[in-house]
Amino acid sequence: MEIYLLRHAIAVMEKYPNDDRPLSKEGIEKMERAAKGMKNIINGIDVLLSSPLMRANATASIVAQAINYNKKILITPFLLPDAAPKLLIAFLSKYKTKKSIMLVGHEPHMSKTASALLGSQTTIFEMKKGALCRIDIPEPSQTKTGTLIFHCPPKILRELA
Repeated sequence: MEIYLLRHAIAVMEKYPNDDRPLSKEGIEKMERAAKGMKNIINGIDVLLSSPLMRANATASIVAQAINYNKKILITPFLLPDAAPKLLIAFLSKYKTKKSIMLVGHEPHMSKTASALLGSQTTIFEMKKGALCRIDIPEPSQTKTGTLIFHCPPKILRELA
């Protein structure tokens, strides 16, 4: 299974209820360009999951449009910023028959989840806003270790557009 982990784009800095901030104009523009670059390195997505927070869901929508993902974006609380990576990984087993899945969420959750999928109990890298990584794993599991295929900062994704 190909697992793509994407951190949401730049959001506005003002405080919103429950920290549910929308994307900034800059965040939207940069993600639209980065998503065009993603189209050049992603060969389709079977399932697109997003955090319920506005900034992640808006990011998922931008990417879905750019990569021609025509299915419903599924929302899950397992992608909230303070969610436990092991619970997300267990949840992903529901999709073990799928070839590729994209997860759109937040820090520090994205980096912790990527690290867990790679077999580390500590965070081994950080994902910037708008960064994308791909980890291939036979099936999501606490005991199986995946392989990091790439980790692209947003600037590289925009250059690929």
